[in-house]
Amino acid sequence: MTLEQWLYTATQNLVPKAAQKVREDIEFHVETAMRRYQIEGKSELEATEFAIRDLGYPKVAARGFEKTYLTKSELNLLASDQETIANKIWLSIPWFVAFIYVTITNFSHSVEFWNLQPWQFSVFTFIITIQFLINGIIARKYSLKTGSGLI
Repeated sequence: MTLEQWLYTATQNLVPKAAQKVREDIEFHVETAMRRYQIEGKSELEATEFAIRDLGYPKVAARGFEKTYLTKSELNLLASDQETIANKIWLSIPWFVAFIYVTITNFSHSVEFWNLQPWQFSVFTFIITIQFLINGIIARKYSLKTGSGLI
């Protein structure tokens, strides 16, 4: 197996930017290993074969790369979910602001108006706050994985 074949198999599911980074890293490691084998007295061809063999199975490496880097299928999923995530966040902001406002300005009036016990109102506000935070965490996760914005 040539280095190019190994790299293709190991990076075929990654987005181009991630695949390029992995390729550069692997090529550096192979060059280093080749120099080490040549110092040990191997020919250039033998050193190349041993260096590529040291990389292991490309499909096993691919699974590791796919856990670390963005894959093409994840990018497609993010692209389809981008609008949904943005809508969830923007739709939850007015509710969040409204409940904070009510909590700060009219806590006692709101409790009486809705005929709620204070603990019930607090739980309701807490649930809305958690929903807002979860939407933010989801957006942050996608942002970290993709490296920019929501996509």
